[in-house]
Amino acid sequence: MSEISVSNDFLRFFPFSDPKVQVDMSLRSLGDMSDPEGEPRRGFYEEAGLLNRRVFTLQQVHSRRIVYVDGSDLPIAVSRMEGDGLISRDPSLVLGVTVADCLPIFLFHAKSGTFAALHSGWRGTGIVSDALEAFRANWAIAPDEVEAFIGPSIGGCCYRVDEKRARDFSRRYGDAVLRKEGREFYLDLGEVNERLLRISGVRQLVREKSCTSCDDRFGSYRREGPEAFHRMLALIAFFQ
Repeated sequence: MSEISVSNDFLRFFPFSDPKVQVDMSLRSLGDMSDPEGEPRRGFYEEAGLLNRRVFTLQQVHSRRIVYVDGSDLPIAVSRMEGDGLISRDPSLVLGVTVADCLPIFLFHAKSGTFAALHSGWRGTGIVSDALEAFRANWAIAPDEVEAFIGPSIGGCCYRVDEKRARDFSRRYGDAVLRKEGREFYLDLGEVNERLLRISGVRQLVREKSCTSCDDRFGSYRREGPEAFHRMLALIAFFQ
């Protein structure tokens, strides 16, 4: 199971076999993390002990595009690129995604040190499969050697969708990803991604099931609304 270290402003998870590889996620109290060079991010990096590290994020567009980064890349240049996934094999780098109900998903291959940070909303569903295929195609990493962590996101308790989207996801991933209450449909994207990871062959999987809409510690597009929601930043980093 993932162990969690809780501070007032961020959560730290230890979901992998190597305890030096950690996932940090800012909470709403730290502010909106939209701006790569903004003060909220600087405050988060300082609290998490990452102020002097190179932190990479992207202009997220709800896609399945994945970008590879290494020591030659500059964080500010990458932050202007569009995409929703980052992969690296350089343990000195930090990879991150912003979320406000969507899923932050992280992959780690212990033998090679390959790691990934992925942002998956309903439009980007399948990015986990693409990342695992990139692991296999580029570095011959089998999915059953990859560890996965799904962080807090909106749950099937709160994620109401229209009937068309509900039927589409049910057809592709099974009835268990859907809940019907009266005439309303609720989708569990965490369950969808669990299924995709299992189907791909991942055996070691941890999911933190806190619902970002239910729990007001988190930023939530659904709960706070499109004009006021707080984007959180979720990061994977190697610590000594």
